Amino acid sequence: DIPSPITLVMGKANKEAIKKAAEITASYSDAKTETVNINILNRKKKITAKKAGKEEIEKFRIAAKND
Repeated sequence: DIPSPITLVMGKANKEAIKKAAEITASYSDAKTETVNINILNRKKKITAKKAGKEEIEKFRIAAKND
């Protein structure tokens, strides 16, 4: 197990949202492998997620608005 980033998903998350959050979290982990085991604490289970690519992460990035 590799201690790495923690991700919070707001609201009710369906399986697709959890999978996407896990992929993004895996990308920021220190794991050397392409796939990472992710603990989902509120559901008391683990899933395996493939790291999301940079382009995929950019789709979900929240940027500060420059006025």
